[in-house]
Amino acid sequence: MSSSSTPPAPPPQTKTKIQFIPVGSAPILTKTKYKLPSTQPFSSVTLFLRKILALTPETGLFVYIGTSFAPNPMELVGEIENCFSVNGELQVHYCLQEAWG
Repeated sequence: MSSSSTPPAPPPQTKTKIQFIPVGSAPILTKTKYKLPSTQPFSSVTLFLRKILALTPETGLFVYIGTSFAPNPMELVGEIENCFSVNGELQVHYCLQEAWG
């Protein structure tokens, strides 16, 4: 009997399709759709958006799912997607001043 010592392959990284939608006077992105890891907390989406918008730490950024609520930063992206995706995408509205809520 031979034993294989090859470790099992890691599970494939699942990604969530995210569409960023500006609200009010928020800067408009040239590319609005990205795929981000589903296993990351939503705070990583906010950090990613801050980076691509080149915002300073002092600049406020408000993010909403749809036009209804700001998600818990610790909630996993994939869990939010499972509940609130539209046509297979998680729509994240963003603005520099509080818009809803």
